[in-house]
Amino acid sequence: MTMKAWLEGDEIDVRALTQLFYEGDIRVLHDADEDAYYLTAPEIDNPPADTKFYDAAQTRLLQLNGLARLDDSYFRPVALSGKYTDGERTHQVVSPRSIALALRPGRPTVVVTRPDGTVVPDPPSPWPGRVKVAATHSAAARVLRIMARNDDLDWYDLYKIHEIIRRDIEKKKLHKLGWTTKARDRAFTVSADRFEVSGDAARHAVDSRAEPPRQTMTIDEGRAYISNLVTQWMDSMI
Repeated sequence: MTMKAWLEGDEIDVRALTQLFYEGDIRVLHDADEDAYYLTAPEIDNPPADTKFYDAAQTRLLQLNGLARLDDSYFRPVALSGKYTDGERTHQVVSPRSIALALRPGRPTVVVTRPDGTVVPDPPSPWPGRVKVAATHSAAARVLRIMARNDDLDWYDLYKIHEIIRRDIEKKKLHKLGWTTKARDRAFTVSADRFEVSGDAARHAVDSRAEPPRQTMTIDEGRAYISNLVTQWMDSMI
């Protein structure tokens, strides 16, 4: 019998999870009768030794939250409600949780049609493959733990992710892999580091005496840059 781990959060965010994780072994689905959303995963039904089913659900949901932020930097993590159902049985697990709700516009749905009016089918979803990477690659799991923070990611968070990816690819260069350019990566690092670019949010309080950077990023651009970088890195492991 499949265990359902029920979710709570902003409607836009929970619905976003159903749009990303609707197929594969790990899914987020909507129950029309309950008008509520739930997570299912094999490890919730059969948790590893010395692991409770609700801990397995929390670990998996954290990864999904991190992945969802790759798709939308405005995504806010969804939480477990504490309710689990297994057929006719209901389990209630009380645990502290914090959800930051933010009002923002929904994302439009785009339908592509051919000249003859027929709808172009969507390509296969990349998300099941990314879920598998998250479950099997320790560096990816670390990155997603950072991505899944309730708060907006700051320069410190973004730079940690950048460092993890660079360490994981060892001596390879990001730009040689085609994931970015030297100039764009430099714009990210100087914006994260330098007070003259990012003010008190920068990683360093005192700038070096090097000449001012030619290219910089805002924090929103930095978040988008890192999300894209993580996506390409994870997709290279599928």
